[in-house]
Amino acid sequence: MSNATDVKKAVDSAIKGAKSARDRVQKAINLILIHAKNHGDYSEAQRLVDGIEGMNRVAVVAFFVELGGLVVTNGKFSGWSGAKFIVDNTEAINSTKFWEFKPDRPFTGFDLNKRILALVAQAERMAQDAANDPEKAKVIDIDVEKLTALRALAS
Repeated sequence: MSNATDVKKAVDSAIKGAKSARDRVQKAINLILIHAKNHGDYSEAQRLVDGIEGMNRVAVVAFFVELGGLVVTNGKFSGWSGAKFIVDNTEAINSTKFWEFKPDRPFTGFDLNKRILALVAQAERMAQDAANDPEKAKVIDIDVEKLTALRALAS
């Protein structure tokens, strides 16, 4: 049976562990970029991103791309901009934390009516594009009855 003290200890431990893990990921990012600069080898970047399930992978990839010059093709690191790119960004690399670079977007709620209105607006834009461009019309499929029903839902 747990009591308030046990819960507090568990939460404190989880927070400390999360901060420690976050710091270790940042250290790994920086070491990968130093290694890439010195040896042209950025291969561990993909392994890091693949292995940090539950963390902000988008931020880590963005950090590697925007500050380290790595290139992504089909969801994988496929090249880099060279050692000079890393040298030119050394200050930013050393002073920026990945979790601050691209913070997770907090949940801001959900408004079904706003989403329906946005979908209606997008469908109307696509219908206009299809009317103005025969090539686009070939790949745009809008069911007028469904669009009418969506409009009715949104009002």
